[in-house]
Amino acid sequence: MTDEVGVEPDHVYTAGQHVARFATDASGLAGLYASRLDTAAATVHHQTVAIAVGRYREQWRPFARDIADDVDALGQNTSSVAVVITEADHDASALLAQSTATADSQQSVLTRPISSHSAAI
Repeated sequence: MTDEVGVEPDHVYTAGQHVARFATDASGLAGLYASRLDTAAATVHHQTVAIAVGRYREQWRPFARDIADDVDALGQNTSSVAVVITEADHDASALLAQSTATADSQQSVLTRPISSHSAAI
């Protein structure tokens, strides 16, 4: 079992861009939803039903419109995460290389020459 977690930033970025492209489709579906309810309200011949369909449309219309924005945000945020992960990986690698070089340049404090002239404690 590995203790390592990996990610393929290029794939994550591309996936985010693909998801964001669906925002246009979601916006079109929201428009179609509103249009179909308008048609339904105009088709029925009972005023109470037409009013109810109109109220239903107005109640849910903002949520239907927001879906496109949410899909776009999901895609863009997914792509942004890939960029952040890549930058963090580069930063961590640079810091690790720096720390390793510093440690390699120091002598260990755990070893010292043994001398018979050392005073007993």
